[in-house]
Amino acid sequence: MEPRASESPGFHGSSARAGESIPERLRGHVERLASDELAGREVGTPGIREAEEYVARAFRDYGLEPVPGREDYYLGFTLYRVGFDSGATELTVSLPWGAGRGRRGRRGLGGRTPIRAEAGRDFRPFHFSAPGEAASEVVFAGYGITAPEYDYDDYEGLEVQGKIVLVLRHEPNENDPQSRFDGTSLTDHALFTEKAGNALRRGAAGMLLVTDPLHHPPEEDLRLTSAYRLQAPGAGPEGRRRPAGAGILPAAQISMGLARSMASAWGRSLEELQRAVDGGQKPAELELTGVRARLRVELLQEPVPVAARNVAGFLPGSDPLRAGEWVLIGAHHDHLGAFAGSGDTIYNGADDNASGVAGVLELARRFASLEDRPARSLVFVTFSAEEKGLLGSRALVSQRLLPTGKLVFMLNLDMIGRNPGQAVQVYGDATARALGPIVREAAGKLGLEVALHGTRIMSASDHTPFYEAGIPVLALFTGLHQDYHRPSDEAGTLAYERMESILGLAAETVRSVAELEEAPAFSR
Repeated sequence: MEPRASESPGFHGSSARAGESIPERLRGHVERLASDELAGREVGTPGIREAEEYVARAFRDYGLEPVPGREDYYLGFTLYRVGFDSGATELTVSLPWGAGRGRRGRRGLGGRTPIRAEAGRDFRPFHFSAPGEAASEVVFAGYGITAPEYDYDDYEGLEVQGKIVLVLRHEPNENDPQSRFDGTSLTDHALFTEKAGNALRRGAAGMLLVTDPLHHPPEEDLRLTSAYRLQAPGAGPEGRRRPAGAGILPAAQISMGLARSMASAWGRSLEELQRAVDGGQKPAELELTGVRARLRVELLQEPVPVAARNVAGFLPGSDPLRAGEWVLIGAHHDHLGAFAGSGDTIYNGADDNASGVAGVLELARRFASLEDRPARSLVFVTFSAEEKGLLGSRALVSQRLLPTGKLVFMLNLDMIGRNPGQAVQVYGDATARALGPIVREAAGKLGLEVALHGTRIMSASDHTPFYEAGIPVLALFTGLHQDYHRPSDEAGTLAYERMESILGLAAETVRSVAELEEAPAFSR
């Protein structure tokens, strides 16, 4: 039996209610944040405001102070919501004459059959899609993954310069425990932004993504959603380096039906293409030609300002010489919201990321209850608009919602509630020399299996803006899963006792960094 996190040094304290265990407390937080009443905690909705008020009340009840210079626990900023112009956002797929007939196609010039897709039904641009147009041959690029650590590259031998790539969602053999991609635990290579960034690095002009059909139902939510920015379009640069794949190339998710028409034109079924890649065949060996596409993404020109809030609580350090240096513990509290329709229409976001917020709250409660506070000050933050492009954490750094010059370390908790049979994924341990040994020692005390990724950062979460600002970071993550970004991400699916052990690791790490004689030196 693993040692319980409450038995580890630096993670002691009484329960908020007599007899209430840490897993019960974590479950309570997740059940509230991921409840149907909060309707998916989408930016700009009453549900996310309730979540923010819940976090602020907890900080106050635990005895945390507002950040110095603030009167309350909210760090407000403005987002600009920009809708996609449904009339000008277009996708046309051109098939060789005779392929895909009967699907809103007609014979076009040059012996080709154009299929005009309908935005909001057949396709939708990703929120990170760049406006503009890509028109070229379509190249099937498997899962769109390049992963040297797994000796895997869908792009090997594939010429995609200036082309539109069609990629499958998820990863090869995702239901096979022997898969090279950490068995059945999806890695960050399955993220949309990672696939888009890889397509961009390979020189592709655009990306189309379709859900892989062998393991997933064809039910898809392709409603047009809004894009968000930290500045209104035309207002100039946002003063930061964009993450890979974010707002750079036109990218859209398409329906299985549309992808099946393309596969049929290649003389294959979509399932056959997936089986070929899962079986080890390189996309370049499939020799698929003859399909062209034109993707045009247009944004509405009138942005709508949306008020957003990060939430922060502060614990002063005990050492007058080091209390001016801050250690930040963070997680994002937003998710994808809800949509109209029948059945389960709410993206509850229990693992993504009510789990991380519950972890921040438990760590805040425990550190606030200590008589021997750490030497450095601790600031606990939950971020808004992570799902819109890390915009809450980017605002905190770029707009200096906190004095970033005081920050010496950032620990991020994002999706820490699933895959209990897998090692805890640790990213950023090479961003300061001291971090790797600290994590290994803490994990050893707890009997917790961890996988340290060294120089790999996993750029799709809120530690990234801090890393880009030259601040050492560490991110804890238990991996993607079948419920990721689906309404089925519910509170009942989380492993709460495992979460307790992960928070033991987080507490040990925070305590150790906060007690270092010298602040950790950043290493890129």
